Amino acid sequence: MLNTRAAGDEIQANILALLRALLAACGPSPEDLIEQLASSQGREFARQQLLLAKQDAVEPLLAALGDDELTNVRPYLVDVLLSLMMRVDDHRISKRLSQVLQTDLAAEVRARIAHGLGTQGREEAAESLISVLQIAETRGRFEALLALNGLDDKLTDE
Repeated sequence: MLNTRAAGDEIQANILALLRALLAACGPSPEDLIEQLASSQGREFARQQLLLAKQDAVEPLLAALGDDELTNVRPYLVDVLLSLMMRVDDHRISKRLSQVLQTDLAAEVRARIAHGLGTQGREEAAESLISVLQIAETRGRFEALLALNGLDDKLTDE
């Protein structure tokens, strides 16, 4: 009797797992969600879905960050990537955000990255934050200074 009940529970668990997988497969792709970030109505849903996708969303998000047709979405891409940095261990995110911090033309994007890297205490971004002090506008410099101040105890004199 116990074996039958255990087998039934296992079958039920497998069916539930299959249903969850099917529902996830029917959902929008990371690329579709990235496009939804442009819509104020769909933005929060897209953001949450991209965060739930975790590692599956990293590559499309990084690619979108370099897409010239998505310049209006870059601040939101940055927000999602900064949040993902706390959920997945993927060095590409920090590396790419550090590059964008130094090269992006949008002050809002640079400020968001500097703020996020500082909030997370990302010492690997110190060099990029220092370089932003020389090239950024007031808000970007301010956020970089705050970030570096937060990293002060983690940095060496080198």
